Amino acid sequence: MSSDAVSGPVAVPAPGQKLLPTLAAGLMCGFLGVVLSLSLGSLLFFGEMRAFVPVALGMALFTTTVVAAVAALTSRIAGVVSISEEIPVVAIAAPAAAITATMSGLVPTREIAVTIVVAAALSTVATGAVFLVLGWFRLGRLIRYMPFPVIGGFLAGTGWLILQGGISVIAGEAIGLGTLSLLLDPGTAVKVVLGVGFAAFVAVLQSHVRRPATLPVTLFAAIVAYNLVVAVLGISLDELRANGWVMPMAADAGLWPPIVPADFAVIDWSAILDHGLMLPGIVIVTVMALLMNATGIELNTGKDLDLDRELRSVGLQNLVAGAGGGLPGYPAVSLSLLSNRLGAEGRLVGLIVAAVAGGVLLLGETVLDLVPTPLLGTLLVWIGADLTYEWLIKTARRLTLWEYLIVVLIFLVIVGVSFTTGIVVGLLAAIALFVVEYARVESVRHVLTGEDYQSTFDLSEERRGLLRRHGGAILIVRLQGFLFFGTSDRLRKTMEDRLAAGQVRFLVIDFGRVSGVDSSTVVSFVRLGQTAARRGATLVITGMNEKVSRVLTRGGLAAGGQLRIESDIDHGLKWCEDRLIADVAPDLDVGRARSLEEMTLGIVRDERLAE
Repeated sequence: MSSDAVSGPVAVPAPGQKLLPTLAAGLMCGFLGVVLSLSLGSLLFFGEMRAFVPVALGMALFTTTVVAAVAALTSRIAGVVSISEEIPVVAIAAPAAAITATMSGLVPTREIAVTIVVAAALSTVATGAVFLVLGWFRLGRLIRYMPFPVIGGFLAGTGWLILQGGISVIAGEAIGLGTLSLLLDPGTAVKVVLGVGFAAFVAVLQSHVRRPATLPVTLFAAIVAYNLVVAVLGISLDELRANGWVMPMAADAGLWPPIVPADFAVIDWSAILDHGLMLPGIVIVTVMALLMNATGIELNTGKDLDLDRELRSVGLQNLVAGAGGGLPGYPAVSLSLLSNRLGAEGRLVGLIVAAVAGGVLLLGETVLDLVPTPLLGTLLVWIGADLTYEWLIKTARRLTLWEYLIVVLIFLVIVGVSFTTGIVVGLLAAIALFVVEYARVESVRHVLTGEDYQSTFDLSEERRGLLRRHGGAILIVRLQGFLFFGTSDRLRKTMEDRLAAGQVRFLVIDFGRVSGVDSSTVVSFVRLGQTAARRGATLVITGMNEKVSRVLTRGGLAAGGQLRIESDIDHGLKWCEDRLIADVAPDLDVGRARSLEEMTLGIVRDERLAE
């Protein structure tokens, strides 16, 4: 009898009991999603382009509105909340800065802003298309093979760029190694100190008070406190805008759409194409970021995700967002887990978040006047510092020395050169490390001689006695795993050293446990066959499966001369044993059929007993 039958019917929560946590989760996540989206929108435009920051804010809010709604309808993650995300936005900021540098002084700033908006939207559409293809063809498992040090290096570098962008948002100017003097301005210094101090306070609070409502309550309290101070001191909006405390808005300007049909005539397509090489980097970074978020959700919820379905969902989210001039977005770990911990696991959470973001998008200036710009930068400083510390400092304890050096290398290249270069260098470094590490994996399963191991075709004791005495002339090497240029070349050199001793007449290489080979392996075995021929030995290859045989044959490895190919190790060994015995015991006709009496005599050594 089941426990349910004993304890009585299970209590089903009333609709109100489900609705209240859902509303609470939706409003909290919506508030956080809006504040985070506003902070990310501040990353695209700096310097002479700062007047267009509201355009980027609208793009980020539109993205959160769209991806939150689409995720709620298509994702299988309980209580999922998708928003515009910081990592791809930072990646897009690189081509945005490059486009600005290329066009600056040649055309009006409005044309530069329109070109950047279109480039960002195209990046979002391309990212969505890649996600959709990966999910449609069920290739989600492939992105799980991304090397951990590469992901760590990218996220550490991204964290630093977000941190730097956050300080720039607080200061109101692009802050870098060459512009640190801007922080000496008293007004800028006050904002930066307050912003970094509040970021540190949030980080400490988050580490000590692990309750879902801690962050939204803290941010809401900061906004309320700011507005109370402004009201008490009687500071006007014009004064706040002039000093960079409130986002400036053009007269009668809304947050969306970012461009109008008339703007298509001024798009500089050549500038977009010139910097199109950065597009693969944006897509790769977004794929890795989504993988990390999906892994984080799996670890915290204890449930495996259908990654292919989620890729299709995220692909659709970004296609819709990009079509409306949005930025890349995908499920946020913190917000999705927040809704989950508040007991809201339905689709309504995402729809409420979309409604909150959409409402702010429509209200525009009314809401922006209440949110201090330095607070948006503070969030970026907190997020960036947390990413950098997590992936640059804490990973040192989890990785080997060489793996950690890859993380540091990628971080330095991203910070010192560019995001795209960091991606290329990181992948190359990871591939090189993989080759070196895999080359150390032992490809030789057993090394035997004819004295220890013989074929099973002939049980003659006389024959076995001869092989025990002279079988050292047969060297047997049984391989395993996948052979590539690193392992095969090391194997070739080892076998050549054994051949140089002059005792081996037959070298038997068994491929029975080899799963595959690369084309470079052919060269190693051709050279080994040539060395064996010079030493007067015969190379016998056995047990190749059809795939391995096809690769080696196509590469030029063919039987003939001092190279022989047999179907399995038994046939290969028998061929070697017959020739060895024919040389050391010519009177023993190995090919002649023998009677049972003769074979028994070879064992018992007594004619009467044998008869």
